[in-house]
Amino acid sequence: MIEDTFNLFGIREIIGQNFKKCLDIVLDRTDASADERIERQCEDLYGLIHARFVITKRGQDLMRRKMRDGDFGHCPRLCCEGQPVLPYGPRDELDIHGVLMYCPRCNEVMYPTCRSAFRAGSNVEIDGAYFGSTFAHLFLMQFPELWPCDPVNVEPFVPRVFGYKVRLPPRPKVGGAGGGGESDSFMVDGHQN
Repeated sequence: MIEDTFNLFGIREIIGQNFKKCLDIVLDRTDASADERIERQCEDLYGLIHARFVITKRGQDLMRRKMRDGDFGHCPRLCCEGQPVLPYGPRDELDIHGVLMYCPRCNEVMYPTCRSAFRAGSNVEIDGAYFGSTFAHLFLMQFPELWPCDPVNVEPFVPRVFGYKVRLPPRPKVGGAGGGGESDSFMVDGHQN
């Protein structure tokens, strides 16, 4: 139940003086406000309650189905072979960072792809606090069978020109003037050019 004191503990202080009004709007006990500030506070209230819900048994069961169906998207790395990803909030505080995607196969965190549920048809960024930093890893602890059985060990990419390995020059420093000198040379199969 949304009104449970556990679900709301500490949120009143985050939302502020409009907490009661926002809660009534979220619970559909009153009409939505035309005030953008209150609308945003309602979104934050709902999102913070959601972050608590997804770590409950019922929430985890629902998220399991969503992951299995690929609702959160898939890892874009070729070596992960379409591994479903999980939403991850790097911070539990509001307005710090948008939601990211965690791939349990390559153990990488990345921005959502345009095909994921968090980018579909809108430019709205979902706050990472709406999922929190705990969900993805607690979820995988709860459902160990969803860990990929063969994690990826990625070998570093080796740039090549006409089949020869090359070592590119160091990247220029930001704001640095371009110029000659040794930094303009590069290595081809161990020979300085």
